[in-house]
Amino acid sequence: MRFEDKLLIGVCIISTVAINSYMINKNNKEINQYRKSIGEQSAQFENRDYKQDKKEFELNTRAKNLDETQSKLYKLMETINKQKEALKSLKGLSVNTDIPSETYKYLVKVANENLYKPEMLFALIERESGWNTEEVSSTNDYGICQINEVNFNSYSERLKTKHPDFDIMDVKTNIDCMILNLNDTRKRYAAQHKKEPSIYTLLYAYNTGQVKASMSRGGWGYSDTIVDNMKEYRRLIKYVSEMSTL
Repeated sequence: MRFEDKLLIGVCIISTVAINSYMINKNNKEINQYRKSIGEQSAQFENRDYKQDKKEFELNTRAKNLDETQSKLYKLMETINKQKEALKSLKGLSVNTDIPSETYKYLVKVANENLYKPEMLFALIERESGWNTEEVSSTNDYGICQINEVNFNSYSERLKTKHPDFDIMDVKTNIDCMILNLNDTRKRYAAQHKKEPSIYTLLYAYNTGQVKASMSRGGWGYSDTIVDNMKEYRRLIKYVSEMSTL
């Protein structure tokens, strides 16, 4: 074969290879572009699905929040209605109901600890001072429970652990002195009569210092007034108890 023919064949082969290589590269580019297009479309669909899911999530969240808000409103309306019903029990009360929360809670606490009815302590204070924490009588009785000065030294000694800085005008200290007085009467009466004193005896002794075993209803005066007011305070305590459960 002539050299010219060999050269021509070589040129043809090289040209064919070059053309095939070009076509392969072109096809690869088209394939890559197609893949890219498919990827972009897929991303768009995914983004569209994400936005749709996000929108549905937001709508569901709003619906849930609305349901919760509605539920809270229903509960609030129910609480208000219960409060209205409970308030009816306070109509016509003739005793003082403007009692500081801390004083109220402390009285209930010491009443329960010493086995007294809270309404008795409330009514006793109503009768003694009208809830005036600064009350000082002409007979030297001090504070909300009207503790007489003759008892200061004894009570301060007995309460020195609980109230090291004994101040008779301090409300809690004054209440604790009242409890000491009532407890002393119970002990004295039990020692003499082998039983607990009646509420009339207990209250009469608080006022006079005398422990009387019996007296007809209507003859106690001071004690009768407190017992009558206990009914009023029982209604107040019931109201507060009902409010605390709402």
